[in-house]
Amino acid sequence: VNYFVTTSDIVKNLFLSIYDDEKIINNDNYKVIEHGRDFSNRKKKYYEIPNLDDKIKILCPANHLNVMKGSEVIKAIKKEDTGNLLEFHFLGNCHDGIEEYGIDHGTFERDEFYKKVDEIKPSFIGIFSIWPETFCHTITEAWSCGIPVIGSNIGVIEDRILKNNGGWIIDRNNPKKAYNSIFEISRNSDEYQNMINNVKSI
Repeated sequence: VNYFVTTSDIVKNLFLSIYDDEKIINNDNYKVIEHGRDFSNRKKKYYEIPNLDDKIKILCPANHLNVMKGSEVIKAIKKEDTGNLLEFHFLGNCHDGIEEYGIDHGTFERDEFYKKVDEIKPSFIGIFSIWPETFCHTITEAWSCGIPVIGSNIGVIEDRILKNNGGWIIDRNNPKKAYNSIFEISRNSDEYQNMINNVKSI
């Protein structure tokens, strides 16, 4: 192999920690190239500022909303929501009975994404994967809509959100703490507006 290419330093560092023969794999022949995406300049407002007088809308888009993509995390967070303040919205194929914990909008084609988001007007995009994604296109799509992300504390989800200051991290292993974090974020309108401004500049 002449070159290794991946989309994030996290993946590169993992490989280098496992395959330690520098004659085969090293910093010089292992390159990080992030995925590139083109987006038209969108002036529309696709989000609603969270309002505790109404339900807090979190959109969870994925081709397959299954265990690996956080279906059990979402269920556990919703079970903490005894006051029914959170409203999860799902875009994609729902698995594991997740549709019972929110509103299922069904599958979608990529060119329908903005239309669907505009119809829902979420305050957050939720990405609750339990595995360390290697790049996560959904984060990119969320930011292209000007919407901040609430994401799992793992892998590239955590890394990209923190590096770009494009949202908040929740503890995927502690649903009560995660729920409280979402509630605290939602009640701080100044912090939310600052994050919206950060996302616009990404």
